[in-house]
Amino acid sequence: MLMGLRKHRDLQLAIGALLSLSTAACGPKPDDANLTAQSAQSQDADLVEALRNGTLSSFRKGHAEQCLTMGEMPSNNVEQHLARYREIFRSSSLGARTVQAIEDQGVSICDPCSGILSSVTQAGVFRSSDRTIGYGAGLREGVRQVAIAHELRHAWQNSQGLLNISGLSKEAKAARVFMTEADSRTFAVAWSWQQKQAGNAQPWGAVTSMWTYQPIARAFENRMNERQAAGLSTSSDQALSDAMGHAFKGWFADPRIRGGYIDGIEDQYRNAGDNWRGENALPANFTARLGGIPHSDLPRGSSYLNQQAVRDVLAIVRADVNFNPDPIPTGPGIEPPRRHQRPSTPACALPAPA
Repeated sequence: MLMGLRKHRDLQLAIGALLSLSTAACGPKPDDANLTAQSAQSQDADLVEALRNGTLSSFRKGHAEQCLTMGEMPSNNVEQHLARYREIFRSSSLGARTVQAIEDQGVSICDPCSGILSSVTQAGVFRSSDRTIGYGAGLREGVRQVAIAHELRHAWQNSQGLLNISGLSKEAKAARVFMTEADSRTFAVAWSWQQKQAGNAQPWGAVTSMWTYQPIARAFENRMNERQAAGLSTSSDQALSDAMGHAFKGWFADPRIRGGYIDGIEDQYRNAGDNWRGENALPANFTARLGGIPHSDLPRGSSYLNQQAVRDVLAIVRADVNFNPDPIPTGPGIEPPRRHQRPSTPACALPAPA
């Protein structure tokens, strides 16, 4: 889940050059005749539902035929394009069970041309306010599939009440951001592993080539290889949970991976000033809920995370984050200083840092 992070101009240009911004990159050109209000009312299931009982946000109503819910039949060529990615996602057991868990939540995948992304540097986004996800235009195929899997894990987190916990202290708020992001990437790696096992190597090729994913993918693969060498299963939910527990730590291996999130968190503290009122710790069952596999055959409440994970992450948060940052100087010709110059999005196909 991406935060509204300011980027240096040269970094924006570099990423923009990597992400093709042509109209074709958004997906297929909509059928003009099928985008009229009359046609939409009669053919598009989710728009008909919205008109009937107001279940969709104004964005989803305005872009009904550029978005697709988990259970909706496509009614035009844009939605058919989105349906392809939905079906790829749920072609593995992790994807299928995630869709099963969120399909009654109104979660939608939206085409890049809908305008869901706020920046050309974004690879993907999940907006909890209207339960929509989007992916960047021009991403290569494997990265696009990973971005969608990543954001759908955020949608599942949201369905578990993990993204909008009110009253958190500054430390707990930062830990929640770190842990939900690490979990989404861990899930995307596990999903990509399953896809590779089923013959679709593109997402696994993406997570092993992006430096922001490599430590997570390496840890996951190493654990699976260890299990195989020991004669243990590599396909069961127990195997997935075990490998995910190792992979989760990979997000914390290099501070540059989480650099953009540190900037975003500090911006929140800076904007709040003395008005931050939260004092609560993360709920006691946070890790049990966050590290779960949807509809798992493991015992109820099983998780690849435990309370020690919270203590470990809080220690990293205290080392990483300035809880009382100074105001950023502004004015003509002043470039805001940033402590962390690399964004930690799954989108940036930038070379690994030297």
